[in-house]
Amino acid sequence: MMLLTVGAAAAGAMLGLTVASPGSRTEGADGGGHEQSGKTNRICVAAMFLILPVILASFAWWQQQRTERAEHEANEATGGIATRAVPIMSANGCAGCHTISGVPGAQGLVGPRLDASLAARVYIGGILSNNPENMIRWIRAARDVNPRTAMPSTGISEQEARDVAAYLYALK
Repeated sequence: MMLLTVGAAAAGAMLGLTVASPGSRTEGADGGGHEQSGKTNRICVAAMFLILPVILASFAWWQQQRTERAEHEANEATGGIATRAVPIMSANGCAGCHTISGVPGAQGLVGPRLDASLAARVYIGGILSNNPENMIRWIRAARDVNPRTAMPSTGISEQEARDVAAYLYALK
């Protein structure tokens, strides 16, 4: 019972509510004390435990919709399929140089971070306008674009480059 009371108090605090002990007095708007019944407190706590999961589920649903929409838009813009990109990036050593959101072990410090900030960047590799076709070109053959870049020409297929570009543009 103590754990439930502590949990209810914590849940109430997160929602900005005060959970009073049964029989305690609280200050009313008129300055007078009002006695709280245990039944009222139990109803409030039960309501919190019913409402909180609904709020959390709604947020999770919204986040999932946002991710799916970003992937769809990126897939359309690049002609790739974002969900195929992680194994491609892992197999081609991208993680050795880049920190890439959502790619296990991709904590590289040599190349730029490949995360949600990518979409806001003006240039790719410091010289190409940031658009899907240039991204695909850069991913496939960066040294053909700029022979002095540290980014290697990966030699991956056109479709693999489109998949990787879709993944990177979906990171929002």
